[in-house]
Amino acid sequence: MLGKTGATLTFPAFPFNVSKIKITGGSNASESVKQNIYVGEEAVSTETTGAKAVTNEYEIAPKYQAAGNVYVLKVGSNHNTQITKIQIFGYVPVEITAAGYATLFTPVALDFSEVAGLTAYTAAKDGDVVRLTQVSNVPANTGVVLEGAAGTYSIPAIASSTTATGELTGNATDATAWDAESGYTYYVLASTGSGVEFRPVSEGEIAAGKAFLKVNGSGVHSYSVAFGDETGISETVSDVKSSAIYDLSGRRVVKPTRGLYIVNGKKIMVK
Repeated sequence: MLGKTGATLTFPAFPFNVSKIKITGGSNASESVKQNIYVGEEAVSTETTGAKAVTNEYEIAPKYQAAGNVYVLKVGSNHNTQITKIQIFGYVPVEITAAGYATLFTPVALDFSEVAGLTAYTAAKDGDVVRLTQVSNVPANTGVVLEGAAGTYSIPAIASSTTATGELTGNATDATAWDAESGYTYYVLASTGSGVEFRPVSEGEIAAGKAFLKVNGSGVHSYSVAFGDETGISETVSDVKSSAIYDLSGRRVVKPTRGLYIVNGKKIMVK
């Protein structure tokens, strides 16, 4: 919310694209007034408002939507304008590679329910397995695993969400450096060739906006991943060898190694 004229709002320094701003407010004057909307010091929209409480929507030009910008919104007026409410509408762009998976740590609440072809999951440890729970939206400061075909997706931001956040963490604006003295082990999502698992990081940095698992102590060598509809996490190759086995891309597998497979229409983790 913005208060009186001249107040500012800083958007997160994150790949967050603003598409629309809705401002509710008015003027102490009886006549209508002009409100100037700025990004930084440059006016991006000037609209006529009515006196007292009114609502105006401002479409933000694409040149102010570049990923990574820090947006500063400033409301100016030639009268004593009181802004009672401001709503920010935008989206977070996410790229899925040919591997079919990605992670995201978002500083804003997001809605995945109408993003075609993309599925989002929160995550929680269960022994040496990370179990994924499909979600339709998440609160701010939440880490998720994303599954979809290769491409770039636009995920709408929402005001809030009551979905449980899970155990993935991250840093939305700065890379997270691996620290051997921290007492924690960081695990990042990695491809196994037939699926994904969480593997420990032993050096370098985890990029901003990426989600990871932070475990107190040395943890395990790696965490298998189980989706919400999976069964038979403890099954071995011998348990499923009598059935036709397919990898996640639909190819039949004769000698499955460790990873996720489709057996009798269900996802099976071979350990």
